Amino acid sequence: MLDHELIRHRIYPLLDKLTPRQRQVLILRFGLIGTGFHLQREIAVICNVTQQAVSKSIILALENLHAFIRVERFGRKSFIA
Repeated sequence: MLDHELIRHRIYPLLDKLTPRQRQVLILRFGLIGTGFHLQREIAVICNVTQQAVSKSIILALENLHAFIRVERFGRKSFIA
């Protein structure tokens, strides 16, 4: 389980940069607010979308988080080829 302080100080600020749907899906999928994790089909029912849409949201959210972290660490210029 992730340390609560790590989540609060490092992950929550990054989650705020995501779209509301991406944020909700990650919180539900990985249990980031202490409610336990949910299966993609459960999230689909909660969000009233298809399981495929949930899967796509998770992928995009994780890609966005990765990009945000890279910008924080290396600056925006590291993305320019």
